[in-house]
Amino acid sequence: MYKFFQLLYFSNILTSLTGAILVFGIIKLLGVEDGGWYPIFIFFAILATYTYQRWRRYIRLINTTSEHVVWIKSHQYTHLFVFIIGCVGSLFFILNNFQLCLKLIPWLILPGIISLWYVHSFFGIILREVPYLKSLLVVFTWLTLVIWIPAFLFGFSSNLLLLHISVIHFFVLFGILVLFDVRDVEYDSLKIKTLPILIGVNYGKFLAVYCFSFALLYGMVTECITFVGAIVPILYMLLSFYAKPKGPMWYFALLDILLGIQGLVYCFM
Repeated sequence: MYKFFQLLYFSNILTSLTGAILVFGIIKLLGVEDGGWYPIFIFFAILATYTYQRWRRYIRLINTTSEHVVWIKSHQYTHLFVFIIGCVGSLFFILNNFQLCLKLIPWLILPGIISLWYVHSFFGIILREVPYLKSLLVVFTWLTLVIWIPAFLFGFSSNLLLLHISVIHFFVLFGILVLFDVRDVEYDSLKIKTLPILIGVNYGKFLAVYCFSFALLYGMVTECITFVGAIVPILYMLLSFYAKPKGPMWYFALLDILLGIQGLVYCFM
């Protein structure tokens, strides 16, 4: 059972599934029309992107006992197979409808460039290593894929609701990324100036708590988060205090799972 859960998490299947559930919930919340196939595309797109990015990064790490890195190095063929599945699945759902394909591809250009530049050097720059920029780029990419593309591609019911959902998820995603950066402080070099490296692990955790608190208050004031929906950001706030460098797999898997639960909550609002 433990090895199966390792496969789900370390191969990015769990992250891809929670991303797909989140975008499905946001589609329902925004009143998007005829976007039912898009969450499936998101599942495969996240699967391909994260699998490649993490392989590219972790395979070069040496002298590390990180469970994640060790798993990737010892299951490279599995990782390659998952990456191929992600690529083939993404292309299938893009090309399955030619008209939607023409509309979708222009939206994917910028996130695609960011995803490649995030781990590859262009003009002597790797975006992941640009000070203060790493988390903002990841948040921008997620907001584009899970909120803005389905809203503008398929139509949405309210400009104000779109703004509110974007603000809420900016702070939720930013807080989650800070916690993941706490996990990686011992692997990130000093030139990768993540916030926990710059301000310290403890202040990084308090920053994450602030992000989740702001998202919760903003969501309740704008009535985008119900009483039941408030449970997820509250759990994020509580979990923030338990983040630590090289933290256990279950902790960071739970951060992903909560994002999917938030998507399920949106389905019933």
